[in-house]
Amino acid sequence: MQQYLRRTLPLKFAVLAGPNPDDDLAFRSDNLQILWNCSDESWADPGQHYHRESDEVFIVLKGSLDVEVG
Repeated sequence: MQQYLRRTLPLKFAVLAGPNPDDDLAFRSDNLQILWNCSDESWADPGQHYHRESDEVFIVLKGSLDVEVG
């Protein structure tokens, strides 16, 4: 049976995958970046932006997320 990587997530923020992981919580990947962010506070990006070479996915488990597209 395949073994899965299981770790307790921190309360606020962590890098779970990326090219330069900070600790053993994350795994190294040049093609994938996964960020864990858990916050009760509002957040807004300083301005509109777009990605030419990547996609962005948000998974909201509780509450809501407003995204402006255009």
